[in-house]
Amino acid sequence: MSKPGRKRPPKGDAKYDSLAAKDDAAATKQRRERADLLQRMRAKTARQEWSPGTVGEDVMTVHMTRGGKALCGAVGAVDEWQRAVSCPACLKAA
Repeated sequence: MSKPGRKRPPKGDAKYDSLAAKDDAAATKQRRERADLLQRMRAKTARQEWSPGTVGEDVMTVHMTRGGKALCGAVGAVDEWQRAVSCPACLKAA
């Protein structure tokens, strides 16, 4: 049993601060990656992209819509969907 207040010598050739240095490097890397991800997310949400949606009464054809208008020029009320775009004119124009 060791005496109170006495520091034990490290086992092997490890230094006292080697684990702390690795933790600091990992924390720095995580902060850098988190900041990069946040910057990419802000850039993505700042620009207005095309979203899939149906136009008018035709609910089977999904167009690329932005701001209430279809990319191909279809007119009517726009309902946004989370579906794959199926309009050939919208896919060709994109």
